[in-house]
Amino acid sequence: LNRDTIGNGHVSRNIRLALLAAEMVEPYVSIVAVNKLALTDDIVPLVQRAPKSCMDTKAVMVAKNAKEVDIEWTVGGSMTVDETKLWYAKWDEVAGAVDCWTHPSDTSGFQKAKIYRGVQNGTGFFSVHGSHPSPKDSLTGALPTNGPLFRGTIPLEGMKQGDKIMVLASARVDKSWKKQPSNIAPKMLPQSHIVNARTNPDYHHESNGKHIHGRIDWFAIPLTVVIGDFDDSLGTRDEDLVNTIELHPRFGDHTSTKGGVRPKGAKQDQLGFPVALWLYLVIILLILTMAFCTIRFCCHGNNGRTLLKDGEDFDEGSDDFIFEVKPYSDDMVTDANSNYDDDDDDDDGIEIPKIT
Repeated sequence: LNRDTIGNGHVSRNIRLALLAAEMVEPYVSIVAVNKLALTDDIVPLVQRAPKSCMDTKAVMVAKNAKEVDIEWTVGGSMTVDETKLWYAKWDEVAGAVDCWTHPSDTSGFQKAKIYRGVQNGTGFFSVHGSHPSPKDSLTGALPTNGPLFRGTIPLEGMKQGDKIMVLASARVDKSWKKQPSNIAPKMLPQSHIVNARTNPDYHHESNGKHIHGRIDWFAIPLTVVIGDFDDSLGTRDEDLVNTIELHPRFGDHTSTKGGVRPKGAKQDQLGFPVALWLYLVIILLILTMAFCTIRFCCHGNNGRTLLKDGEDFDEGSDDFIFEVKPYSDDMVTDANSNYDDDDDDDDGIEIPKIT
């Protein structure tokens, strides 16, 4: 995806072009992180979309004594992010006007959240300048998105245990596309779907039962923040306190994932493996080791020798004391020496003269 890498040829450019065509079909906004917790993906195939299902499928819990919560979101499907905002309200106060899967018609009943450093605009991943603000600045320490990453803070003063807060992120994008340059003729309004869909709220087109509705404000799937029943944290993960947890696995009852990042509680270690199970494995390993050593000692402790107890006599005829011929003996040495014969046929050796 990076155009600055070595080997950036026709194939790489065409792949990016295809991805860009799919990306630009429609603008979108997505909440990707809460505090230091990176959320799991919003797009899950075959999940039923009930009007209020996101209250369960996209929800986090925070400590009841938390003063505020940090929210990170991204904006995609556009080149320029002209303006983005973060909204929040109690679910009970806006549940009748907003559901999970349709864009709200207005934001009455919501309050604006404080935007980090006041940054409310930027550029998309496929723009000339790339993603801005950079996703590398995420509080999660990871890269929750390739697109621009915005951050806001929601105050929790006055909230009590069990309260559910709906959080929405919105954006307006690519408004410059509807402005016709002065040197272009004839003077007329934008004609393409891609421009009208994101700049003209009155635009509507229908073809073969498919509808395109224009809009200016684009909203994320609501995030639900639940005020929990715990103080400070639920445990640790690495060296950080876990004060935010994801409540519901995105894949429903599917057992292949539990969704989100879980804390390391009192009964789990850094790998998320129960300490009790580790203890059982260690005990079993020790028992097996001791058993192996005991058996080996009993079988080989005497090195094949029979020990005599006090008062017992040695019986030469006993079969217990029959030994095999040693692999090296004087006989074998004699046999070996016999194989080295002198070339001289005289076997008398060297004659030593007598000394008179």
